Amino acid sequence: MIRTLIAAAVTMVGVGALIGWHDNLHLLAGGLAVAVAVGIAVVIRALRARQASALEEDIEDTGVATTSGPLREVVLGLALGGVGLGLTALIYRLALPPFYPLLVGDCPQLLPRLAIYEETQAWPRAVALIDARLAQPLDAGCQGELAERRCRYLIEWSKTVPPDQAAQKLQEAERWAEAHQLASYRTIAELMRAQLTPTPAPQVLTPTPQPSPTARPLPPGASVWVTGVDTSYHPPTVFVYLRVADANGQPVDDLTAHDVSVTDDGRPVAAISLAQFSQGPAPVCATLVIDCSGSMEGAPLEAAHAGASTFLGLLSPRDQVEIIAFSDQARVLRARTADKRAAMQALDLLSAQGQTAIW
Repeated sequence: MIRTLIAAAVTMVGVGALIGWHDNLHLLAGGLAVAVAVGIAVVIRALRARQASALEEDIEDTGVATTSGPLREVVLGLALGGVGLGLTALIYRLALPPFYPLLVGDCPQLLPRLAIYEETQAWPRAVALIDARLAQPLDAGCQGELAERRCRYLIEWSKTVPPDQAAQKLQEAERWAEAHQLASYRTIAELMRAQLTPTPAPQVLTPTPQPSPTARPLPPGASVWVTGVDTSYHPPTVFVYLRVADANGQPVDDLTAHDVSVTDDGRPVAAISLAQFSQGPAPVCATLVIDCSGSMEGAPLEAAHAGASTFLGLLSPRDQVEIIAFSDQARVLRARTADKRAAMQALDLLSAQGQTAIW
């Protein structure tokens, strides 16, 4: 039995060290796997002992001698170590993720630091912090939140550096947005990078003038609405959102930049880029952070519950929501989910107690 356990332990430690299972979560998974493997070994030992007693009686009757080979125990230990490694991998991938918020922290512990970096525009530190956190195990909701923030921080970072570095940051943001399916951020980064393209130096030879493209008239009965103006990326870019529809209310989707003219204080704007966005609204990923300290007891907490319930009722099936309660500490009542019924059940867990933590 001792040889078997030693061989199993050596196998698990040796193979685990070779494949890089050095972090705390792998060690925890390995410890749980060892406990399970020892239990299996004890059961096998008991079964073998019961069988051995029966065999000894038969062997005594026949007069045949028996030997218990150490090699057999070592081979059994190697097999048990392999089982332990398999259990470690299964526990790490399947059993531990639901407990990541307790084992390795979650977004509520990280977002206050990121808020400080946003306030001070310390974009390099914010991106470095997110990169370090994404390299560790995370639940899916927090991972999506950090991926979106990293792309946005790269775009903001590009506004504070020279044009050549800004182009690199925007290109990195494009690749990141494409890898994490952040279509709107990718479009913003592409348009901003296009604005950074330097104007070619004038040529000595005057080229033959070409006729300027003529803007096509809209179909009869067509209409144009300005649905929004976003100046958060100015300078150098201002985003103007238009809705162009024909007489039947169908979108006109074959427009080019030459079909649109823009003036700024009466002066024409030459550098215009045009991109088509989806007609449907983008899904919302919201986090409801609700104060559940003792001061919220009674009517205040009931009002917060009612407001949160109303908000959940307005969400579409594609929207996602996360419920966080805080008093003297933050608690994730429901990780990001599109299941509105589960989110409503999380609201029922709200109770007023404790003090309000000040960060």
